[in-house]
Amino acid sequence: MYIDDIEGTDGRSLGLVVSRATVADIHERNLFSSIIDTSRGRDVAVSDEQSAAGSVPPATLACHGNPSRHDVARARRVPASTKPIMGKMFSDARLGKAVQFNDAAKAVDQIISTLDENPIALIEVTRLRSKDENSFLHSIGVSTLMIHFGRWLGHDPMAVRLLGVSGLVHDIGKMALPSSLLQKAGSLTGDELAQVRTHPSEGHALLARHGTMPNVVMEICLNHHERLDGTGYPRGIAQNEISKAVRIASICDVYDAMTTIRPYKRAWSPTEAFSSMFRSEGQFDRQLLWQFIQCLDHPGGP
Repeated sequence: MYIDDIEGTDGRSLGLVVSRATVADIHERNLFSSIIDTSRGRDVAVSDEQSAAGSVPPATLACHGNPSRHDVARARRVPASTKPIMGKMFSDARLGKAVQFNDAAKAVDQIISTLDENPIALIEVTRLRSKDENSFLHSIGVSTLMIHFGRWLGHDPMAVRLLGVSGLVHDIGKMALPSSLLQKAGSLTGDELAQVRTHPSEGHALLARHGTMPNVVMEICLNHHERLDGTGYPRGIAQNEISKAVRIASICDVYDAMTTIRPYKRAWSPTEAFSSMFRSEGQFDRQLLWQFIQCLDHPGGP
């Protein structure tokens, strides 16, 4: 197998792996996510037993699509080229300045252009992040998933673009929180958890203060942690009070968080993430969740 990239290693390539000692070293260091180049080595064979967890569909949850070396290289340029834009947006938010729709839209246009070539390449590249990149790449990862899912659902280009912008700014309220809190390894205290749960309201207030963001972007920023059974936050709304756009955002946000490394946990595989999400009765729109699985399983469309 040819390993082209490993999470958190700044594009490190192991090349062709032929030694059991190399495989053992990967396992010992808990390097959970990687990109393989199937044109230069073997693909991953996943058994039905390994992937058929709960009621989740079989093994193709590993996000097939076999991105080429060119696709992966292009996908890697997206985080680098959007980082200055995202850095300015986050910095402006920390200072209480306006977060401009046009800035976010520029970054989204770059993501859309890359997704045109190979959607799975960019989705997989955004999962390969180091802990200090998490906030920045989580925003790009959620935006990428929302764009891809919106396209798969047949939304028109403007609606897809708005989903992408929403993904970029959905967590902008976290810029009002101490970085030490966001990067804390281990469990949060009750007071710390309550503070973290202010970020949707903080973000919505920040975006509303300047009035440049469309309503759907504002709505997703405020409601992306709400749940269908009313157990979410910050308002505890439920069912018909939660729009389809917010339901899409909730699925993409949780999936990205589960499948990438965090300061306090390892990354989960797609199968583990989907199994957990399906077991969370009342949390997510189950029809949309099934469709989300399909969109990653068949990246070219339904």
